[in-house]
Amino acid sequence: KPELLKIIRETLPDKRISIEMGFESSNSDVLKNSLNKYMNLGDLKATVRLIKSYGMSVILNVFLGAPGLSEAEQLEDTLNSLRWAYDNGADEAVIFPTNIKPNTPLWNLYQKGKYTAISSWLLVELLSRFTDEELAKTSISWFGDRQYSGVDTDIIPPETCPACADALMEFYSKFMDDFDAEMRRSLLRRICAYDKCDCPLRLKQRLMEGDAEKCKS
Repeated sequence: KPELLKIIRETLPDKRISIEMGFESSNSDVLKNSLNKYMNLGDLKATVRLIKSYGMSVILNVFLGAPGLSEAEQLEDTLNSLRWAYDNGADEAVIFPTNIKPNTPLWNLYQKGKYTAISSWLLVELLSRFTDEELAKTSISWFGDRQYSGVDTDIIPPETCPACADALMEFYSKFMDDFDAEMRRSLLRRICAYDKCDCPLRLKQRLMEGDAEKCKS
């Protein structure tokens, strides 16, 4: 509400203020059918403009791994959503890959074999498709760091194998240490050349198969 934004700005006149909002996807079908969420994107766009009119920045959270989509479709949906966010005024975006939490609808789908934990390499593939401008202002969160450090071990994060887990965690940590696009691109080149397991290769093959199926349809 404008009244609330006015109060915040007047209370903190000299502070940099960012408002972070859950957005998840720019695809209304994905929001409704995969995430059980309704959002009027026109209203969101207007809200972003309103927030920025008070001199505040906007951060939108984007989801990776929507159920009911193939890996290729998950990748496409997240990339499209990220670009919608930036095209419509977001100053930053945060990518949230799927974490399967107990006692949630997604957990029930997982237990029934109707949903599979996403590969951590899907997040790497997504990041590798960013432009330099996108790389310089996009964060990642819940990429397995909590479980790697022994926290939230009942939650299933993006999947790795024992061979690539350390390399991926090191990559993500360094990626979040610095928002310089050139540095991040260098990190991506190195991790994309990883050859100590076949996880990245198997993902590439699945994505190619998904693209081939899409072309057939």
